[in-house]
Amino acid sequence: MELKPLLEDLAKTKLVRVSGSFADGTQTEESDIDFKVKEDHPELMRGEKTNIQKIMEVMEKHEVKLRSTRPRYIFTHLTSGNGHLPRQMEFYDYYDHRPNRLKEVEIEGVKFKTW
Repeated sequence: MELKPLLEDLAKTKLVRVSGSFADGTQTEESDIDFKVKEDHPELMRGEKTNIQKIMEVMEKHEVKLRSTRPRYIFTHLTSGNGHLPRQMEFYDYYDHRPNRLKEVEIEGVKFKTW
């Protein structure tokens, strides 16, 4: 699987910022990509999709399987059917700001703001 189309679709949502090692440039070949998901609007109406649900739709479009161990947290690690995924990802709406983060990073040619 080529990662760039997936990253482009995630960037288009304007719902994610890069956190973790990619945010401060300390990533390695084994690093996953941590995405801070924009918190839902406090007046989200019943029946409207949450931001995590919107991210899940993007991942499903690219045939990436997700798991979750707690509310508002989804990830690709240890999820069967993701052998085609070149880099693992985590999505959460409550990451702390990364110290020494860069303002913006580029992953596979796709630019993201950081958190």
